[in-house]
Amino acid sequence: MREIQFRAKADSSIDKWVYGFLKNDFTINEVLLDGTLHGFNIIPETIGEYIGKKDINKNALYVGDIIDAFIIEDNIATMGEIVFDDYFLFYASKNLAGNTPLYKLTNIKRIGNKVDNPELLELKNEKNNN
Repeated sequence: MREIQFRAKADSSIDKWVYGFLKNDFTINEVLLDGTLHGFNIIPETIGEYIGKKDINKNALYVGDIIDAFIIEDNIATMGEIVFDDYFLFYASKNLAGNTPLYKLTNIKRIGNKVDNPELLELKNEKNNN
């Protein structure tokens, strides 16, 4: 069974990423190093669920991460944002060509996320347009 975990950006009074379980759309409960549970107010638009996979550098991957990878069948480099495809019910890399299922990708490397690095999404669009 995969680990259920979320991350989100804490509100402006703290301004850091927090990890844990989602209490509601505005709070993540995180277990601190001393074992205590702390609820953080979060920015709902930044919530991302852990997808149960890690990249080539052992970084946990979350919805909203931006990745570089290779499409296995074509050996073509691609850059995209991790999304959950509601229609086909799988995690995918979203790019201009559509959604590429993560199981069709190899050498996945997290290069940022849509919250901290929105410029990567603009770069992705430029790359895919050329």
